[in-house]
Amino acid sequence: MIRRHTAKVHSVVLLLAIAMVVHAFTTSAAMGQSTIATGSIQGTILDSSGAVIPSAKVTIRNKDTGQTFQVATSSSGAYTSGAIVPGNYSARAEAQGFKTVEQAVVVRVGETAGANLTLPVGSGSTIVEVEGPGSCRKHGAGQRAGCSHERSD
Repeated sequence: MIRRHTAKVHSVVLLLAIAMVVHAFTTSAAMGQSTIATGSIQGTILDSSGAVIPSAKVTIRNKDTGQTFQVATSSSGAYTSGAIVPGNYSARAEAQGFKTVEQAVVVRVGETAGANLTLPVGSGSTIVEVEGPGSCRKHGAGQRAGCSHERSD
């Protein structure tokens, strides 16, 4: 009778040990999933002729929290935000001798949002907001602000 009781205790202990190991693995897997709940922004900064602008300053701002950070474009005019939390952002590009351009960007989990910006030649005191295809807003010294999709004949 004692042997039968000891065998049952060993079985219960073994089942508990297996349950603890399974719980440890599933908990760490679930925690690992939370680290991939990010997205990113990447793009290229060009001038109005289509040439890349290296070393342009790109400011990325989370519109929901107000948090900002800056990155610089590479020698090929490219930039990336790295992993960021999903939300509503703005990408603002500026470089010496060019007008500043800002575009709204929505970042979703697991996606890379594109924000390619074209900087018109001119003073940095004018900010061009790109809101979508066929629309622009300008701020600043009252000058005509060009957008990447405008043409002058």
